[in-house]
Amino acid sequence: MSVPNCYLFDPQYAKIQQLKGYKLFVSDIGIFPVVIQSQIATSLSKSPFGGLLVDNVNKQKLFHWLDEIIKDLKTKSNELIIKHPGSIYPTTNDSWLQEYGFQQSTTEIAHYIDLNNFTLDRLHNMQQRKLKASQFSLEVAPLSKLSDMHSFIADCRASQDLEINISLDSLSKQIEAFQDRFLFFVAKKDHELAAACIITLPLDNIAYYFLPATNPKYKKESPMVSLMVFIYDQLKTLDYDYLDLGVSSIEGKPQTSLITFKERMGGIYFPKSTYSLDLTTDR
Repeated sequence: MSVPNCYLFDPQYAKIQQLKGYKLFVSDIGIFPVVIQSQIATSLSKSPFGGLLVDNVNKQKLFHWLDEIIKDLKTKSNELIIKHPGSIYPTTNDSWLQEYGFQQSTTEIAHYIDLNNFTLDRLHNMQQRKLKASQFSLEVAPLSKLSDMHSFIADCRASQDLEINISLDSLSKQIEAFQDRFLFFVAKKDHELAAACIITLPLDNIAYYFLPATNPKYKKESPMVSLMVFIYDQLKTLDYDYLDLGVSSIEGKPQTSLITFKERMGGIYFPKSTYSLDLTTDR
């Protein structure tokens, strides 16, 4: 049995993200990070997910470890909130958390790609046509292109009246600390960027679709279709099992167009729920 290795749970990541009140629980069965602020312990703020990462643990051992964690947290917190990573991650299943006493608060809509079983016929007919018509060159870009990548993604989002949710400085520090946990992918036409995506690698077998962007000039040609298929192929070659496409909802409210696109790209639905536990009462 080996404890899962996740860079998002690393103390160095917490330092870069300036997570005050950070504490990492480590045992022979797993890892569990929390940030304690205003007497609320959250696993994990400023991160795509938190929760317990464990390896083939039985319920009895898990509950015993939770007892130890909560005994510690009760001295500093009134509530524990867990941003559960979802079923493709090495974590406890939702029913065990509920059996322990956690209450489900919100559930986000998420999708993933099963890289080992993905075939092109899983694409929607429209996406298959876009892929066949694609005239974009597809590349893995070097990490030294970070500034260009960040500017491109920020500009693409600005064209939609959106902001990029991470600063260049923070992203630069993360990549400097965890160089082997980032990949840059780009689609070009006539040497111009048409689409780009930063992929992070939170676990050794799971990749995360972190920062995608499409140049509005090429929107009708859908360069992200061919770029995503290229990403799937590259990740499979690198022995990754899953690509987490992230959430497509806000506070549980569906983002319909995003959900449609991910499903047309072969995305498989899986929920990501948030759970809370009142620490002021006995279980």
